[in-house]
Amino acid sequence: MINKELNLRELKYKFLKTGIVTINNWLDKEYANNLQNHLDTMPKDWWSVSAKPALDQDLHISRWLEDCPDCVDYIAKSDAIARDAFTKNIFSYSFRRTQNDHVEGCTCLECKFRQDVLSEEVVEFLHYITEFKITKINELFASWYTDKDFLSPHADGINGILGFVYNLSKNWRPEYGGNLHFMDKIIQKINVPSFNTLTMFDLATSMGHMHYVSEVVPNIPVKRLAMAGWWG
Repeated sequence: MINKELNLRELKYKFLKTGIVTINNWLDKEYANNLQNHLDTMPKDWWSVSAKPALDQDLHISRWLEDCPDCVDYIAKSDAIARDAFTKNIFSYSFRRTQNDHVEGCTCLECKFRQDVLSEEVVEFLHYITEFKITKINELFASWYTDKDFLSPHADGINGILGFVYNLSKNWRPEYGGNLHFMDKIIQKINVPSFNTLTMFDLATSMGHMHYVSEVVPNIPVKRLAMAGWWG
C-alpha cells in the first residue's frame, strides 16, 4: 500500500524537527487512483454540506440534496452565516464532507481506506516517522472543497495526537486556492493539495499547529478532494 521508494529517514527528521511533514506519492499509484476516482464519481447525495456557524447551531452538517429547494436555501443561508463569521475572526468553515454513516460491512473504497489507515503496515510507518503509538482513528472523512469553500484558522489539539490530510486532487494549481497554510510563529508553510500527498502534523506535544484552508476560486475545472482526520 505505501510507496516503497520513500526516504523514511528524511521524513522522520523533518517531522521530529518541525512537527509537520508532507509526503509526496505516499501510496501505491493504483490505490491512490482508485480512491480518487471513487470520490470523484460518488453521487452528490453521498456528500453533506458542513458549515459553521450555521442556522441551527446543533446541526452544522446537512445532507446535500439539490432537488430539495428548502435544503438548498438552508445551505445557502448557513454558508452566508459562516462567511460573515469569518470576517469577524470567529472560527468558521464551509465545505462538503462525508459522514461515517455507511452500512456495516460496506466495501466501498472510502470504507476500505478507513480500515487501511489502521493496518499494521500504516501503523508501523507512522510509529517510525513520528515515534507516536497510534491505536485508533478518532475521526475520518472525505472532503470536497468547491466554489468559495474555506476553513478558518484553528488548531486541532483536542482531536487526537496526529492530524492528517491525504490529498486526492488531480491537476490542482496553487492559484486555485484551497491551500493548507500553517501559521506557527516559527513555521510558515503552505501545502498545495497535490495528488497522492499526505500531510501530517503533531497534536500530541501542544494544542496543535495553527492552520487554515484558503478560499477556493469559483468555477475551477477540477475538484479539491481529500481524506482528513485525526489518529489517536
